[in-house]
Amino acid sequence: MALLETLMLSTSALHASKFLGSYEDLLSFDKDRRKLDVQFSRMEKVSSVADECQYVSAKEMRNRNKNRYSNILPDHMPHLTSSGKRSEPDYINAVFLPNYKKKGAFIVTQTPLPATKTDFRRLVVEHDVHTVVMMNNKSEMKTRKLQQIHFEGWPGVQRCLLLLRMNGADRSGLFCVVSAVLERMKIEQDVAITQVINDMRNYREQIIPSVDQLQFVHEVVKEYILQNETYSNFTG
Repeated sequence: MALLETLMLSTSALHASKFLGSYEDLLSFDKDRRKLDVQFSRMEKVSSVADECQYVSAKEMRNRNKNRYSNILPDHMPHLTSSGKRSEPDYINAVFLPNYKKKGAFIVTQTPLPATKTDFRRLVVEHDVHTVVMMNNKSEMKTRKLQQIHFEGWPGVQRCLLLLRMNGADRSGLFCVVSAVLERMKIEQDVAITQVINDMRNYREQIIPSVDQLQFVHEVVKEYILQNETYSNFTG
């Protein structure tokens, strides 16, 4: 897999000063396809696929009604403390995702189901969560009585967050990728979008499920470079 990835993708980080030119090239066409679309197709081919044995707990009969979508299952799961009672199992459909400096910087989970309300509260308490970022549209759910931040922008985020999204993957994964890419750029002054996505897909296969999201990550980096005076030397 590592050899295939090396042959098909350029996973090495690009110095930030070269990003704008590289992104402009990705938006150009090679024959009848954009190079960005080609890159996404290659990413899909080399992305790791979890072994089914990693999802044994998620597929147990007692846990099936706790998965909002049967094809989005957790690996590297933040386990809950089991009391030994069947009414308090240690399973929840949630995963840890890393940023550049910390492996467990984010917890990404699905919007709670009737069968997982208690488990969600236990997740918040047992993993010392103080901030919940809502990734759903207001029309997608009836908000329970819970202190939360409703996500409408891209604020700088430094501490561990619990990200809540209906399916526990798409928008929350996009948020984590952008955060990790920008954090790395601040520290290393390089851009490693493909590498960050590949790393996060080891934890949640459905991270960046479309070329539109891949392009969005590039657009965020572009705007950050153009608007942040601290990094104005990147464009030189």
